[in-house]
Amino acid sequence: MVLSASNQAKSAHDPSGWLPSAAAQCDYLRDWVIVKTRWGLSVDSAEKNAIIRVLDSTCAGASTRIPESRISAVTPTPPVTGGVLTRFPSGVHRVAGADRYETAVKLSRSFSPGVPVVYVAVGLNFPDALSAGPAAAAQNGALLLVRHDRVPEVVAAELQRLKPRRIVVTGSEGVISNAVYKQLAQYAPEIRRDAGADRYETSRIIIERAFSSSPTVFIATGQNFPDALSAAGAAGAVSAPVMLVRGEASQLDAATATLIGRLGASSARIAGSAAVVSRGIEQSLVAQLGSGNVQRHAGSDRYETSVAINKAAFGPGTPVFIATGTSFADALAGGTIAAQSGHALYISRQECVPIPISTQLTASKPSGRVLLGSTGALSANVEALRACAAPQPPVVTPPPVVKPPPVTTPQPPAGPAPSSKVNCSDFATQRAAQSWFEYYRNAGYGDIAGLDRDKDGIACETLP
Repeated sequence: MVLSASNQAKSAHDPSGWLPSAAAQCDYLRDWVIVKTRWGLSVDSAEKNAIIRVLDSTCAGASTRIPESRISAVTPTPPVTGGVLTRFPSGVHRVAGADRYETAVKLSRSFSPGVPVVYVAVGLNFPDALSAGPAAAAQNGALLLVRHDRVPEVVAAELQRLKPRRIVVTGSEGVISNAVYKQLAQYAPEIRRDAGADRYETSRIIIERAFSSSPTVFIATGQNFPDALSAAGAAGAVSAPVMLVRGEASQLDAATATLIGRLGASSARIAGSAAVVSRGIEQSLVAQLGSGNVQRHAGSDRYETSVAINKAAFGPGTPVFIATGTSFADALAGGTIAAQSGHALYISRQECVPIPISTQLTASKPSGRVLLGSTGALSANVEALRACAAPQPPVVTPPPVVKPPPVTTPQPPAGPAPSSKVNCSDFATQRAAQSWFEYYRNAGYGDIAGLDRDKDGIACETLP
């Protein structure tokens, strides 16, 4: 505050017009005394005397209440948060439980209590969980598996630990029973069921309720799981949903096209070849989004497709999750964690790493690998990244060589030696004459005896 006499005549204006009022000066000084005292700030003698002088004169001796205690340090109160995900460190790790339900639980233990949401899917089928995983990831939530008619004890204990704010049950009553729904309701203040008439409508409902918008959508067949599993991590990297479609359909269905528009998506990525998601569906997407905005990630089999999907989404050094490509259970929950922790999700054979996967991982040098499932699902060879042997070309067995029967020189027939003097009367029967005639004709003598008079190849036709 400018109060000294030397500063009161800086202009031609009357200082009373611009100096703070006496009341304002007093309020300022009283606040300053409180601040100085409460925070332990130093006050030199000159400052102290000036404050006392103003308080005694201008403020008419008004008293100022000094705080009873002084704050020497402040520890800010952390915001109330929950569901923090602990990422896997670098190196090689394996997450495996006694069954698929416990494996999913062990993955969800990466979260601290207080997760925003837990999606619950049936553990004996894959369609509903394929869309639920990316939806859970987009909301920083977990995915757990249950049976149709009961909640496994290990899952119930995990829900008790997680203390989710909401539970989303995926699938109709025919998939997850009402009894299970009621049991799940005790673990969260909010619960709802996302279910449609079939797996495709259920997929759309899950996505519509989880995503307000998304610039990109992933499209996968709902008839099988490998391609959608590989897409889970890639979709999570860009907070995109995985939409299930009837892959064999001649065009994209109207309901899915409408949802894509509602999300404001400007691009689509198709997971799988034209054998699993048809050219007609691709053309429908091109018509809706433009030819440059639709990409297909595909290979000759599920393993090459897994490489194509992840190679397009992740750069070198990206840590990876590896799950079996012949079963879906372990990868369902793993895909949710992969999406949130920045891991790619690859699928593998049980006994060894398919050559396309091995080649890609060798080139990309992931900073860490997490195997999903026991050695019964992924062997020690997979843990060591041992590639499968290259397929050998089929062995063509030549047909057996059939040796022709040995050539035997026929014995000359009974009868006279070849001569032009032989005639039909020298033979008792036509058969004997014919045999003699053919033998010497084939031996190069021709019809030396003239036995075939009419040249029809039949000798001595008059003989009996």
